[in-house]
Amino acid sequence: MGVAEDLADALARDVIAAAEELGDDTVIDEVAKALGQSSTTTEEAFMTSVRVRIAERRARRVLEKAVARRRAEGATPAPAPKDGSAESGATPATKGSSAPGPAPAPAPKRADTRRSGPRIPRPPATPRPKTDGDR
Repeated sequence: MGVAEDLADALARDVIAAAEELGDDTVIDEVAKALGQSSTTTEEAFMTSVRVRIAERRARRVLEKAVARRRAEGATPAPAPKDGSAESGATPATKGSSAPGPAPAPAPKRADTRRSGPRIPRPPATPRPKTDGDR
């Protein structure tokens, strides 16, 4: 990341912590407004970091609740293989079976976002008129 993004992310972490400590989310808007008065680029980076960090926290809470609920129901997660086969797409064999699990489904193909058809040329740039300051 660049300097603005790094500083904005560090500030976002601090402001989110302060907002939680104070129980007041408006501090985020106040800081964003102060940033926007001097640097809209930094304000945008700050708000992006705030949104990303808050979304990540919410998603983690959902994950923790889902895991806790499934554990309470008696389901336990399968241990991760230690031989690195998870990265290669292999699945652990079921208990008492020497056959590997089903092959993973192929990833869906991405849509081709390139333009189709002839490329339209840009018109030539028009020179700007000279002013007194151009001497």
